[in-house]
Formats: sequence, structure tokens, C-alpha cells
Amino acid sequence: MVGDAPPILKTFVAYLGPKGTFSEEAAKKYFSNLKNVVYLDFSTVQDVFKVVEEEKVNYGVVPVENSIEGSVNLTLDLLYKTKLKIVGEITEKIEHNLIVNPSTKKSNIKIILSHPQALAQCRSFLMEKFPKAKLVEVESTALAVKKLKTLKNAAAIGSQYAAKVYGMKILAKNIGDFKNNFTRFLVVGWKDSEKPSGNDKTSLTFSLKDEPGALFRIFCRHF
Repeated sequence: MVGDAPPILKTFVAYLGPKGTFSEEAAKKYFSNLKNVVYLDFSTVQDVFKVVEEEKVNYGVVPVENSIEGSVNLTLDLLYKTKLKIVGEITEKIEHNLIVNPSTKKSNIKIILSHPQALAQCRSFLMEKFPKAKLVEVESTALAVKKLKTLKNAAAIGSQYAAKVYGMKILAKNIGDFKNNFTRFLVVGWKDSEKPSGNDKTSLTFSLKDEPGALFRIFCRHF
């Protein structure tokens, strides 16, 4: 109709969910300068790649490397297979917190839930403060916090953001054994960056035979 305002274009961004993950935090920080961004959570890294490849969303944000645990092999495998481009990256500082339902007292905690890596990275704190607590592994730190809504005498290890998202209480902050804990996230999509930033990177993916000198021969040939 004449006089109607032009449609507002939206940018759709997929990330590894559920809501409250470090991936969601990274996605929102990376796209913070854009307006009208819709963030959609998916349960696996494969699903994030798939919806971007099928052009159901514009971009996907996935973890690729942690300074303590090393590379996220699944992400590397998918990068090798996909035709998507790496269009950006962002590094997030990882701080683990002990989180409870507001009605839960510290003395009543018998179960502590989190992602296996988070439990491992908070081992010293857990052994000192909760040596008798049962440690339960779940798919993500955010899911652990979400589960506190229905569990009694339980705590979770997760981010301050997850505690805010699910209305939970932080009992102890920054409980990780490693204070310099960072995760690097990649932004993938079909569209190349419009122009060089002056701080660009080139990423290569390739497979090698499992034999001595294989990597050396690749670099000697091409560099």
C-alpha cells in the first residue's frame, strides 16, 4: 500500500543452545551493533551448521577452541565438510559459578550438575567445599541451571548469564581452577566479509595420512 513503511529486515543467528549458554553470550556480543537480530538456539553443533547451510538463518555461532580443553573436534570436522565460510570470530572469558534455586540452602546441596568440562575445571573447589556431593553430567552448563527449577537439594555450575536467564541465585562466583579460561567461537555463513579489517585470519582445513612427517610435508610444499 502507498505510504506503508518499508519492511524491517531481520538477521537470524543460530547458536548452540539452550538459552543461557556461553554460545548465546558470544553471539549476542558479536552482533551487538546490529538491530533486529533474532537469536535461535539449537541442541547440537550439527544443527547449527545445517540451518545455515539450508539458508534458514543468516549466521551460526559455534565453539571451536578452549584454552584449557583444546579444540572442539566436532566443529573442526564440520568445517572440513561444509562449504560455509568463516566470517568472524569472538573470544569469551569463561567464568564458572555455583548456582542454586533461591530456595536452596548451601547446607542442603547433595547434587551438583554441569557439563563434564565445567565439572572437571572446578574440581578443586568441589573437592574442598562439597566432597560428598554427587556430580551429575549434563549436555551444557545452561541446561544444568535450567534443571534447578525442578530439582531439590541441587546446585549447578554455570554462567552468571544463565543464572539471570532462569531466575536462579549465584552462591559462589568464579570457582574454576583456571582463571585464564577462554573459549573462541566462530561465526559461519555463506557471505564473505565485505572488506578486510586489517586484523584478518586465514583458516585451512585438510586431512592427512597417519604417518611421520605428513604435516611437515604439507607445509614445505605450500609455504
